[in-house]
Amino acid sequence: MKHDINYNIVWDDAAAMLRAHQEAVLALAGVLLFLPSWIVQFFAGGPDLAGVTSMSQILERQQTHLAENWHIMLPTAIVSLFGSACIYVVMTRNDLAKVGDALPIALKLLPHYFVFQVATGMLLAGSVFVLVIPALYVLVRFWLAMAVLPDSQNLGLFGALSRSWNVTKGVGWKAVGLSVIVGIVSIACFIVVQIIVGLLMQLFAGKGGVPFVEMGSSALVGTIINIVVIALTVAVYQQLCAQENA
Repeated sequence: MKHDINYNIVWDDAAAMLRAHQEAVLALAGVLLFLPSWIVQFFAGGPDLAGVTSMSQILERQQTHLAENWHIMLPTAIVSLFGSACIYVVMTRNDLAKVGDALPIALKLLPHYFVFQVATGMLLAGSVFVLVIPALYVLVRFWLAMAVLPDSQNLGLFGALSRSWNVTKGVGWKAVGLSVIVGIVSIACFIVVQIIVGLLMQLFAGKGGVPFVEMGSSALVGTIINIVVIALTVAVYQQLCAQENA
């Protein structure tokens, strides 16, 4: 049977998963996604991009910022990655008696997720402007490995990557389309929320606003986007698996 991705079904399935696992997801995301994001924004902030005029300058500022704050950014990134892994486990496994059962499974899978994220970052960083479309296509074809790992632990990382590549055969560009839609909507929501919260804080506290609250809102939006992406990833994987088994 030819694979296909129905965006409406994917969204409905993702929403159903979020409702079914809302208590577990909220608990895990609150501690392992939201708090680390808030902490890193409060203590490390972001790179100073004032006056930059080229992509090379942006990359240089980002590298400088990372070199100065790696001791904050690395631990929080690992905690956040562990949180994402836990949510993937919760959404893909139906044999968990309680939320805590997801933790040891996610911990075992964490090195695979870490390697995948590092490879993904390198692929995107190396494709800026020149090969961004091919890189995005390759990334999307492999992305379902994030859902494959907890669903089929015996495959390992390379087996999960192979499984992702095979199950997305023929639907790569549809998956890219979905990722672009999600990306655009996510960026738009992030910008709108930041503007609204920023204006409210300036009305409340003056020109300087309330950075602590604004950072918290940024962390919250980022956490919500992360959760939605995980749910959509699992929904796409399950839809394609169902078609494969039909």
